[in-house]
Amino acid sequence: QGIQIVEALTRLSVRVVAYDPQARANARAHLNGKVMVLDSLADCLYYADVVVVANDDPTFKALTPEQFGQGNDSVVVLDAWRCLSNEVQSSERVHYIGFGSCSSPDTWDEHMASLWNPSKVETEKSAETVLRAAM
Repeated sequence: QGIQIVEALTRLSVRVVAYDPQARANARAHLNGKVMVLDSLADCLYYADVVVVANDDPTFKALTPEQFGQGNDSVVVLDAWRCLSNEVQSSERVHYIGFGSCSSPDTWDEHMASLWNPSKVETEKSAETVLRAAM
């Protein structure tokens, strides 16, 4: 899901800087220099105008509103897992857009399998639709 979002953004000529604690090395290899993949979430968030949360890693769940857009007055946050805290979602600093759903632990395997098997064209169109709406 995250890779498709990044690819959609780069097709729209958006400069992308990424952070992924789960797939950093794989993301770097797959994206082959199209985007900068950072080792620091703080560096990635500091000057962001738009933040896309593409997985529900505990690192993201623990974010606070103060960590977003420190170099800007406000930031757009697209949360594909709806996993960010209510504090982040309701912050005046954050224009929060939740889409998708965070699955329960009981359905995790089934949900993850469905993410890896959708039609690539369908996923790319969906990602581009959401991104265009946020811009």
